[in-house]
Amino acid sequence: MAESTKEQRQFAIEAYKVLVSVMTHEETLVWRRNEFLFAANGGLMTILGLVLTTLDRPTSSWVGVFLSLGGVALCILWAYVAFRGRAFHDHWYDQLIALEKEYLAPVEVFGKAETYFKDGHVLMAGEERRLDWKARPLKIHSVIILLPILFLIGWLVFLKVSLISLIVYFVVGW
Repeated sequence: MAESTKEQRQFAIEAYKVLVSVMTHEETLVWRRNEFLFAANGGLMTILGLVLTTLDRPTSSWVGVFLSLGGVALCILWAYVAFRGRAFHDHWYDQLIALEKEYLAPVEVFGKAETYFKDGHVLMAGEERRLDWKARPLKIHSVIILLPILFLIGWLVFLKVSLISLIVYFVVGW
């Protein structure tokens, strides 16, 4: 192996270690952000439930409108954070696969994982490994992106109910 090739391989190994560390750190941040935003949405919904059961109309409806708008804004922020987290994950993952292919052959840790999740099977140590069919349809980042969308639907329903309640109060008077 030529000296420059050895140096390149050593540099690639160090870069690989750093990228694995960065990706691990980013995954931790993704979960922390999602836990916080999930809890914030749950807290807002709890406050909304308390307001609707303790205050009279139209006050409860007005508060419901404002809390729902806050929930909608929070869900939009959450969706952005989820999409951004997925983009970072994909970027670091692609970098690791590129390093494996370019400089670290026969190392295929992330390359094999990509094949495993895409095709549902992979050959490791001469044995075929199959991915359970239940694990194939959704990636974890798809679920993370789905959560703010589901909460957003809930907030839009609460917003609609609060607005209808206000309209009925001012038009009909009850």
